[in-house]
Amino acid sequence: MFRFQAIAAARWPGKRVNKLRAHFCFTICPFLLLMTLVASCSKDAPVTPPVVEPVQPVDTTSHDFRWEVTYLENSDLRDVFAINDSDVWAVGKLIPFDSTGQPDDANRCGAAHWDGTKWSLVTIPTVNSSGQVIKMWIEGVFAFAPNDVWMTSYANSYAHWDGKEWRSAFIKEASGGLRRIFGFSPRDIYFAGSGDIILHWDGNSFTRTQSGFKYPYEIMDMWGVEDAGEKELWAIARVPDQLRSAILVYRESTGKWETVWSNEFGQGSEQPYNGTVYTLYPYSVGNYFLAVSSWTTETVFEKREGDGSLARTSHSNLYSLTPFRMRGSRRNNVFVVGDRMLMAHFNGSTWKVFRELGTNYPSPLKGLSVLPNSVFAVGYDATRGILVRGERIK
Repeated sequence: MFRFQAIAAARWPGKRVNKLRAHFCFTICPFLLLMTLVASCSKDAPVTPPVVEPVQPVDTTSHDFRWEVTYLENSDLRDVFAINDSDVWAVGKLIPFDSTGQPDDANRCGAAHWDGTKWSLVTIPTVNSSGQVIKMWIEGVFAFAPNDVWMTSYANSYAHWDGKEWRSAFIKEASGGLRRIFGFSPRDIYFAGSGDIILHWDGNSFTRTQSGFKYPYEIMDMWGVEDAGEKELWAIARVPDQLRSAILVYRESTGKWETVWSNEFGQGSEQPYNGTVYTLYPYSVGNYFLAVSSWTTETVFEKREGDGSLARTSHSNLYSLTPFRMRGSRRNNVFVVGDRMLMAHFNGSTWKVFRELGTNYPSPLKGLSVLPNSVFAVGYDATRGILVRGERIK
């Protein structure tokens, strides 16, 4: 300030200096005073740190399982359902031995039951269109409780266990053999198989719904999910031994089946599925995993409602094996089984393939049921049925 005044006096003597001083006092001084006050206040004011959102931990389950494999001679197992760890039903063609040690095909059983200690063969009655009780292969099984077990056969019949006895009936509304069964409740059950007819049981009678995919398409997989009263039933329609497949969904709110994706008719063609879709597991409304038998390395995909329209790769390589069934107890506990004893687990973050079960050919695992801390799978090799039980160690 003093240096500035000296220079001004040397150049503008008298009144001009006074005017300059006045201009400085009324213009520059208030500005400098304001800056000094701001600096002083800023120095004493507390500094608010930036808000940092906490990192949410990934909800995962353990990959550590103990495995037990049981073989049943002269058997071919197709499906399994675990009510709990000590009440499990495996179904298919099971042939006991007679008193001479020979296979007794006339008394085939249809199911094996696990009581927590051992597997026991159980004879399942099936009734044909003539009302005759026959012993047919059992294709599918679903249960609501130990005294409410349902099974289906390719003879268009069902068998029901009420805790005391088995009862079977022919379903005249069916148009082909029945493979799959899923129920939201004992009065809300769906049966499906060959052709486009999918049956609904309301506790009193059967009614037909149509998928839109006629024979030679068959419903090879079917599973549902319910959130806050909203129900979705998902299905895979596929032509056996061919590349043609489709993803279907039935919403009770609309009362009809919709085609989500089809590689034959080009619907949903923006999805990255290269190959044949084999199985699907919905873990909440609008969200699901699916598995593809593919000639590329992309095998398992996840479709999440919040991720936009496209599914994303979840697992890039399952040794190029065919994945036959996918199930889970929730998103962080999902399994997929398939060719050569394939067993893989998703824990919410990563996949693990359990190589210790082997890669024997031809030993496909085709049925799967998952509990929170255990898993059951069934299949067959050339002459034996295969029963796999996994128990989480920690």
